Amino acid sequence: MLASHEEKEAFNFSSKLKLTTKAMFDHVFTRGKKISANKFAIFFCSNDLQFPRLGIIVSKKNAKTSVARNKFKRVARESFRINQHNVLGFDIVVLAYKEINRLSKKELRECLEKQLKKLSTFLK
Repeated sequence: MLASHEEKEAFNFSSKLKLTTKAMFDHVFTRGKKISANKFAIFFCSNDLQFPRLGIIVSKKNAKTSVARNKFKRVARESFRINQHNVLGFDIVVLAYKEINRLSKKELRECLEKQLKKLSTFLK
């Protein structure tokens, strides 16, 4: 059965949901708070909008290959896309720590979703 257009729109990841400029990232780092996990940190702050925005930072120093960096970004975007309704009105930056590539996709997804759920309960 095909999902309706509204259901597809509810879980999309359009360009308006992305943090794109240095100023946007700096705003989150200077005014936001931080939740840490083993392999990454989540910074967040209010954005005075009706929707959340996501930024992802994975350096070459922390994930040596582009495959590892892109895997982290794909999994982070997917976890955010699914959980975006729990963090409305916030800018979120996910910062990868060293050895992020040692986690499997499943472990990474579980850890990210756990932290996003922790964040959503913290925001309520």
